Amino acid sequence: MLKNRLLIAFSAAVVLLVMFSCNKEPDFVGLDLLPGGDRLGMDITDTLDILAHTISEDKLRTDALSINLLGHINDTTFGQVSASIYTQYRLESSNFKFGAGAVADSMFLTLVYAGRYGDTLSPHHVKVYELDDKLTAENEKVYYSNDTCAIKSNPIGDITFVPDFRPDTVRKLPPLLRIPLTYEFMQKFITADESTLSTNNLFMEVFKGLFLEADPTAISGAGSMLYFNLLHAESKLQLYYHNDTDTAAKVNFIITNNAIKFNHYDHDYTSATPLLKQQLQGDILAGEQKLYLQSMAGTKVNLRIPYIGSIPGKEKIVVNEALLVFTNAEPQSMFLPPPQLSLRLYSDSGEYVIFPEERYNALYFGGQYQKRGEYNFRITKYVQERMMHPEEPDYGMVLIVAGSALSSNRVVLYGPGSETSAVKLKIYYSMSGL
Repeated sequence: MLKNRLLIAFSAAVVLLVMFSCNKEPDFVGLDLLPGGDRLGMDITDTLDILAHTISEDKLRTDALSINLLGHINDTTFGQVSASIYTQYRLESSNFKFGAGAVADSMFLTLVYAGRYGDTLSPHHVKVYELDDKLTAENEKVYYSNDTCAIKSNPIGDITFVPDFRPDTVRKLPPLLRIPLTYEFMQKFITADESTLSTNNLFMEVFKGLFLEADPTAISGAGSMLYFNLLHAESKLQLYYHNDTDTAAKVNFIITNNAIKFNHYDHDYTSATPLLKQQLQGDILAGEQKLYLQSMAGTKVNLRIPYIGSIPGKEKIVVNEALLVFTNAEPQSMFLPPPQLSLRLYSDSGEYVIFPEERYNALYFGGQYQKRGEYNFRITKYVQERMMHPEEPDYGMVLIVAGSALSSNRVVLYGPGSETSAVKLKIYYSMSGL
């Protein structure tokens, strides 16, 4: 139990006091950032209490992503998560004209693959809708993961497929998804007034954009997220047509850096594991056993190490290195763990603050997934300062998936009270001889 662990932590601190009592009272020597492994001649303690629990992530900005996600995962641990896409399209050239006697032949939406996450063999059922409201950047409006936009009721595209990541070597095209669109939709372009195709502003008043969504996956433990590069030259709308003078013409409508596009994310934790649901419902003690991190505005972990400043004899201790260690509790899961986690301090206003070690060297600070199934963070300066200045306010810290807005990742970590590889703060220290 938590109370028992607090007693153990205090007892360990008393032992430290007995060990250090024979030394003379030192002045503060300072912080020495050491390379990992350079710890000869040091002592170590890892008994300080850690308080941690999972909470829901706030909305994330998704209108400035380099990659966009589309798909659905039915996760036995985290429940169901889905990603959908809203995007504008623009004219490839202004003052476009289809010519006399123009007739639409076919139209396709193409999306260039940029990766995937989850069950690679899961089929996807994707529907495409036309937007009924215009996306706007007026007054520097930004779009977040929980934003939506009105769409028209009938889909203009509908496809079931298993992703194929092989490039088209004949046509020299990258791996892409190609979705046929309805005749009624393509006629909208053919019959448009010439002024509509003269400028992007007029074009987007009539054709406001597209919405793409993936149907839910019914099979528990299945599904995947697809990554698409919408700014790739081959991610576009292609309309094939003929007119009185050209029997095989085509025109592209494209996504540029000026086009508005954003991801919408949905999380349903109804079928999630009970320990996760308990924490999301406010039971902080449920975080003692396991902690849950999920990208796409899913979940994050709040942490506190409240008794650093209460260590007896702390003024005699020089912290050479302090490692906060988290261990993957599901290393065999089909859902791969994030390659990188981020650890941040909270400010008094709840904003994220970067640790000094990360400013010094992000790679040295840590957070990368290790082969032994661990994430390590060096928080040496933080620990030393908390020991020397316990009167200073401490608003805690937060653990999140790095790049949470543009990647689909999740990991279950052992909590601070777990009997198996619990969260630990390993303090490598030496005693001042002054």
